[in-house]
Amino acid sequence: MDCPLQDPVEIARWVTELEAPEGRRILAIQPFGHAGFIERLQDWQTLAEMADLTVIADLAQDDAGPLPGVGVALLVERLAGDVRHVPCPALLPRTVAAEVRGGDQVLFLGHPGMADARSVFGDEFARLKRAPEVVVIYGGVSAEREVSLHSGREVHAALVRRGYRTRMMDVSQVIHSGGELSDLVGTRRPDVAFLACHGSQAEDGCLQGFFEVLGIPYTGSGVLASAIAMDKAQTKRVLAEHGLPVPMGVHLRRGDPLPEPFGRAIVKPNAQGSTIGLSFVSEWSDVPRALEHAFRYDESVLLEEWVVGTEVSVPVLGDRVLPVVEIVPASGRYDFASKYQPEATLEIVPARLTPEQTALAQSYALRAHRALGCRGATRTDMIVSDDRIVVLEVNNLPGMTSTSLLPNSARAAGIGFDELVSWIVEEARTRHAQGKVQARA
Repeated sequence: MDCPLQDPVEIARWVTELEAPEGRRILAIQPFGHAGFIERLQDWQTLAEMADLTVIADLAQDDAGPLPGVGVALLVERLAGDVRHVPCPALLPRTVAAEVRGGDQVLFLGHPGMADARSVFGDEFARLKRAPEVVVIYGGVSAEREVSLHSGREVHAALVRRGYRTRMMDVSQVIHSGGELSDLVGTRRPDVAFLACHGSQAEDGCLQGFFEVLGIPYTGSGVLASAIAMDKAQTKRVLAEHGLPVPMGVHLRRGDPLPEPFGRAIVKPNAQGSTIGLSFVSEWSDVPRALEHAFRYDESVLLEEWVVGTEVSVPVLGDRVLPVVEIVPASGRYDFASKYQPEATLEIVPARLTPEQTALAQSYALRAHRALGCRGATRTDMIVSDDRIVVLEVNNLPGMTSTSLLPNSARAAGIGFDELVSWIVEEARTRHAQGKVQARA
């Protein structure tokens, strides 16, 4: 129902004369300008308090604004009851549509442009009734782009088999080629973005922040957890603070002096995929060469002790720990080629560990997942030696190819690839919905 009035007093009188709704009365309000807003603040408050739920957008711009200290937050702070503040007016229709229940009466009031918002609301409400659509984000700009292409294709195929409406998008390629991103905004936007990219500008919070701005739910961890997990030095600090054992080592930037020799070492870029730029160093004299190799991929590197033992990886799905995967590379060293080339590595599930080692590794994985604030699916890599288990790193967007560790572990737990993909999608949707509820609490 459209209101032809703009003055808050006249609008309030008009609302009073309306027939009472069967459900709630929802008022979507955008005050129509900065000039005079302070003087009419009490009138706007009176209007806003006539609703069971009030959704308020920021002030519409006029010739006088913006003015220092004049904003709709002044009104929001004065209101009791159920109130939503939508700083970006363009998001008002979708916010209201997500709140509506049967029998509710929805009124768009205030600025003349609210008539357009009312029309968009209709589209948003209809959108909620259709089958959800998933866009698979793949490709990217990191050194793991090729792997991301494979992950994206396999995830997309699984979604098709599960009956989802789905499409693929190489966002980085679209952006850098001047392509069209309109399918990510407005009522054309997808319901979930499945992040099948790996490496920098994918796992480090960049893509996550992009979809946060767009208001599109996405798979995997949030911005902060992703940024920390991708920064290996920061990950080690957080894990150590939570009592988890990590390898001894130092974080170096180009030009930093080398530490005193501590024996065999592993050198790797600080913020890349787990095997990108990785070197195993048996002789300390080879450390400078290994550092130079790692600096090709990142501005800082980790120089760590080479812990000898069985390399394992432990996936986590939400609060569920999956079977431990034992990694046995044919070359004896789990580098990039061993990780991604078919038949280069034997993966044994469950790992050939003692029951005590298995339980400890699984507890470490869940603790690491929680310590970093991760969500969805993660995979924690470790080394199991005779007397200890050390945590190497946490992967917050595990690979989803036919040779990836997460799907193999899930399969051993009785979770097929298609079911795993579906779980990841639905977890993101549920988390997004719960986040809205928690934000209102």
